[in-house]
Amino acid sequence: MLPALRIKEDHSPGTKNSPIIPNLGAGLTIVYKKIALQIHVYYNTKTSAENGAWKVGLGLGYSLK
Repeated sequence: MLPALRIKEDHSPGTKNSPIIPNLGAGLTIVYKKIALQIHVYYNTKTSAENGAWKVGLGLGYSLK
């Protein structure tokens, strides 16, 4: 499981949502020597403007272990 913070600007009229939303995704992490590559998916819920959909993301990092 991969915790994340989603930053999203709310363009709807009236009451606004928070611009920072916690999110939890799932995916794989591959570590080769000290370089880490992550492939993960997050679900975006249905809104009044868009249908719900899965989004794929990639991450590149450095392993401290």
